[in-house]
Amino acid sequence: MLLSVDDARYVAKLFKDYYCQFETIQDYQLECLKDREILNTGRLFSDSDEIFDDFDMSPSDMEFKIHSVDTMRENHALDQKFSSLLELTGSNNIERSIPGRKLRWLVQEKNSGKYVGMIRMGSPTTFSKPRNDLLGQVPELKHLNHRMVMGFNIVPTQPFGYNYLGGKLLSLLCCSHEMKRQFDERYGTDLAYFETTSLYGTSKDSSQYDGLKPYIRYIGLSISDLVPLIQGELYEFLCDYFKERNNGEHVVPLTASSRKRKMQTKWVAEVKKSLKEFPDERREFLDTIDYAKSLTERKRTFSCNYGFKNSKEVILGQEDTLIPNPENYHKFELDHLINYWKKKATKRYEKLKTEGRLRRSVETWDNKESIDMIR
Repeated sequence: MLLSVDDARYVAKLFKDYYCQFETIQDYQLECLKDREILNTGRLFSDSDEIFDDFDMSPSDMEFKIHSVDTMRENHALDQKFSSLLELTGSNNIERSIPGRKLRWLVQEKNSGKYVGMIRMGSPTTFSKPRNDLLGQVPELKHLNHRMVMGFNIVPTQPFGYNYLGGKLLSLLCCSHEMKRQFDERYGTDLAYFETTSLYGTSKDSSQYDGLKPYIRYIGLSISDLVPLIQGELYEFLCDYFKERNNGEHVVPLTASSRKRKMQTKWVAEVKKSLKEFPDERREFLDTIDYAKSLTERKRTFSCNYGFKNSKEVILGQEDTLIPNPENYHKFELDHLINYWKKKATKRYEKLKTEGRLRRSVETWDNKESIDMIR
């Protein structure tokens, strides 16, 4: 066995001390933010200076430019800007290096030259109960990878999100034919569905994806049996701890996909194995893992079919060719979606102005003391 009994007891205590400090998933996320490295530290001009802050501008006067980070040559500066703004703004834990397909958009308001949000799309998760319920069965993996894309980060800058329904703008951009075209051209796919989940699940009464029919529809609550990942210094310490006991080799190769998840799964398995002859201690460790799982909320799942009328049949492999729905296919064009958002956002903006609730200070995690966790 990789761990001695004493080693296993030590690691089990580290797990218990780490997870039992949290009462809610928000507590966990806030702890993760303490370890977040703001990428502009030490620079003369912070990227926070480029976050949209012209709060006298009406949504009706806004125009947008989409920077496709992953389809441009020599885009290192843009890549850094995307990562920096996401670190400054996102409430969830940000994974910087994620293998597999991805398409990232950095969205800029053209009149001000300031940025209003970040989008990262990627390969879909293998299992989704709401998706399977919607389709009526589990799709084959080859069809899933060819026909579906998932939104992993759909993050408006703040308070653009609060003042102008910025999350809804970005969500609608994910449903656009332009997004589908870019992803298809990059990866040889033919997307039939876009899917995403709300960040905080049932801890909020609504999400940025609500109220966007017919573009985005709620399809059910996810089922999660995943343990929130250990972050920060403890994660790095455990990597080295297990490496030392594994003849200097990491227990999961550096090149493995979803490496952090696989690493932690391996740690848990090794502790369970080493405590096999000590059922009470093994049970206590498993109770810790169960408690960690309980922190993860069921999340609302949403999907979009890009205006095709046979997306379901295509993703199940029953039909080969996507057929546009003549009633609404044109509504998924970029300009139409932005105009749809402008009507909603203008009502929101004028209401906040009338009620004196318009926020005027840029909100970033380098001044996180004044930021609401759930936003």
